[in-house]
Amino acid sequence: MLFSSEKFRPLWVLVTLLLTATATAMGAQAQTLASNPLAQADTSSPRATLQSFVTAVDEGLELQLEATRSYLTSNRLYRNDAENRLRAEVGSILERVVVTLDLEGLPPGFRDALAVEQVIRLGEILSRIDLPPYEAIPDHGSMVAQELRRWTIPNTSIEISLVEEGPRQGEYLFSAGTVVRLGELHDRVAELPYKAGAIQRFVEELRPYTSAASLHEYYRSSNAGLILPSRWMLSMPVWLRAPVNGATVWQWIGLATYLLLGLLSIWALRLACLRLRSGPQLRVFLTAVVVAVFSGLLM
Repeated sequence: MLFSSEKFRPLWVLVTLLLTATATAMGAQAQTLASNPLAQADTSSPRATLQSFVTAVDEGLELQLEATRSYLTSNRLYRNDAENRLRAEVGSILERVVVTLDLEGLPPGFRDALAVEQVIRLGEILSRIDLPPYEAIPDHGSMVAQELRRWTIPNTSIEISLVEEGPRQGEYLFSAGTVVRLGELHDRVAELPYKAGAIQRFVEELRPYTSAASLHEYYRSSNAGLILPSRWMLSMPVWLRAPVNGATVWQWIGLATYLLLGLLSIWALRLACLRLRSGPQLRVFLTAVVVAVFSGLLM
């Protein structure tokens, strides 16, 4: 397909980052985070990795819900300092939960940005399917005794695999192949109802304040950062979130607006130089400055 959503995914990530100062975050080693901010997720076995991910997502969502509920029940356009501090805590948790994913299959230049969305997709998937009890998932001893290198969540293709080389050798992570395919897997379960849990509670409690019907929709539309108030994005009409060739309508509008502003800035500077009878060197210099500034916003 010419306009494949996977092919253009990095572009949409850039557009989202442009219109959102920070991504909504979630995940990490929840029970040890408060007492030890340097604690990392336990990835010593499939059981530990899955439990680390689920526990972290639950903890992260509790903090995000507290911050978002405080903001949306106020009359303020932007979040206050207390809400931003809570969101910073969620960001710290996110950094830890991301380590449960093998990101090697993602494009290096977009890996960090894509990792956020993949964490949210995986959280959505796990909240809609039946998971086995933790005691039924192999621990480190079981994996070694049976000489197993991977474990698959029953009735899915989601694998937690042993990393056999590199700096993370010996850890069990959601495999690179699984991480790459999370978009496809998420789409296949998106119509299933949530199981009772943190994500279901998060979506239900925010339903009166937003048109987003899922955590993933909330992520894609919640934050406009320094550009637009988040409450405007959260209440945007459903048609603005409709997907078109791998991006939402609002992302297309944002991209077009961004490009138009860049072109208008270059035109205005060149026009000013002509009226001031400036030399061609100054026109070239100012044009380069505008291009550098707009390019820098995408970094």
